[in-house]
Amino acid sequence: MRRLFTFLVLTTFAVFISTAQEWNISSDDFNSLGVLEETTEVNGLTIYAHDEKKVEIDANNKSLDGIDYTHRLKLGGSGDFDEDGQPLGRVLAFQVSGNAKITVIGMSSSSGEDRQLRLAADSEENIFATFPALGPEISKGEYEYTGGPATILLYSPSSGVNVYHLLVEEEIIEITGNEWNISSEEFNALGTLTETTVVNGLTIWAHSGKTITIDENNKSLDGMDFTHRLKLGGQGDFDENGLPLGRVISFEVEGSTEITVMGMSSSSDEDRELQLASAHGDSIFATFPALGPEISKGVYVYQGGPSTIFLYSSHSGVNIYYLKAVPVTSSVKPNFAITPEIRVYPNPATDRVFVNVNKPTQVAIYNLAGSMVKSQMIESQNDFINVSDLQPGMYIIKSQFSNEFAHKLIVR
Repeated sequence: MRRLFTFLVLTTFAVFISTAQEWNISSDDFNSLGVLEETTEVNGLTIYAHDEKKVEIDANNKSLDGIDYTHRLKLGGSGDFDEDGQPLGRVLAFQVSGNAKITVIGMSSSSGEDRQLRLAADSEENIFATFPALGPEISKGEYEYTGGPATILLYSPSSGVNVYHLLVEEEIIEITGNEWNISSEEFNALGTLTETTVVNGLTIWAHSGKTITIDENNKSLDGMDFTHRLKLGGQGDFDENGLPLGRVISFEVEGSTEITVMGMSSSSDEDRELQLASAHGDSIFATFPALGPEISKGVYVYQGGPSTIFLYSSHSGVNIYYLKAVPVTSSVKPNFAITPEIRVYPNPATDRVFVNVNKPTQVAIYNLAGSMVKSQMIESQNDFINVSDLQPGMYIIKSQFSNEFAHKLIVR
């Protein structure tokens, strides 16, 4: 018989990954470029130019929305395209992976004449918005692109337009998951379990011969202070079909999932192991080393379809303090957010990428399907992630265990 506990406090959570790009022409990346006579790429913004269609960045002071600009990008005339509508000169371009909000701050190059800046997707004629570049003063326009992955093109159809600032905010990727903190009220009063119990989607398999105990024990890890532990007092018990009977914990997943375990051996003198298996006790896909001297953390990825994940000790006692399961597939919600100011460079990248974090941070790279393809601890600004083995395309690079930052990364 199972006991089913229902609580008002839910353990489902969501990780929000904002994807944004920003180009301020007054920044150090742009303000010394001068006159461009060939196509140049700066942090994901391509400035198309050639000797007959030059683009110039020069000094010019303007202010809008509390931002003081010192430089402008001068599109000195109409955009130049080939016969297929692809840019050649006096065009700005950047990539989006889907629906996006695009902010343009600019003005006409003539104080006496209003002009236009067109926004198109993939080709010259596929116009989806027009920014009115006013003559007398700097202004801002906000536009929404709706569609799949595309190259956004910005150009003037006739005369000069000055651009000061561009911001692209893509829809937030929401990844929902579950976490189980044994120190929470849902668990910490359970005591010794002699029958199988379900708490917020976590099944704790127990019977009179294979009991499980939740008791007080103070430990700290990753800024979390734990007051209780779940004690798997010995080897997991399975039937002849590999299905759990006692001293096993399990939860359901809908597909590929990133699983975080925080725990330790029940003996301070002996390291032990916690097995992670899928659907069957013998179908082990990962092993968490439960250290004797101290609590530690392991992060593992189950790859596959819907399944039941089993966690159990292969012989002796292991204590568990925290579990988290996050799908590595994602859904998209129509919200927008601005990326925190942590720089990822170079972007686009070809062989390596740096992240200027101000403290040691586990950094992960995800593809657009939500699958984690890289994970590495970045401890200083000299550390980098090797991306030379990634396929060219668009990725999300973010702090793996927090919402500290998230950026779009283009690999070429």
